[in-house]
Amino acid sequence: MKALIAVDSSDMAEKILVQVCEAKWCSDVEFRIVSIVDSAASTETSEQLVHQAQLILDDRITRFKSKLFNHKVDGAIIEGVLPDAIIEEAKDQKADLLIIGSHGETGCRRPELGSVASDVVKRAPCTVQVIKVCKEAETLNASAVAR
Repeated sequence: MKALIAVDSSDMAEKILVQVCEAKWCSDVEFRIVSIVDSAASTETSEQLVHQAQLILDDRITRFKSKLFNHKVDGAIIEGVLPDAIIEEAKDQKADLLIIGSHGETGCRRPELGSVASDVVKRAPCTVQVIKVCKEAETLNASAVAR
């Protein structure tokens, strides 16, 4: 089984990976962690964004592998437009499961599913698992403000 995990560079993405690591998985599950970099950015900005995203992704993959060491884990930075790039990667990788967060870098301003997550759920070629991240993120933000 191939599981594709789409994350951004936010703290919420870190929570998604933690929840995936804590779940029980069959031994044959292969994980691919992808981060999408907006292809609409200028070339110079895009190169910087890709470099920064790669550093974050490499660190996340290393930590993910240490927790799920019995599984094949790889990752990639993909330049593209959300949510299309996620959907195309799921098709290209023949993913059986696509794991995304309910909200991304723009945060949890609304209680309903984020626009990217909502579009991915509607158009994905496979089963989609949406991990709700807002409740925890709001709690963290509130405690940070209280300090």
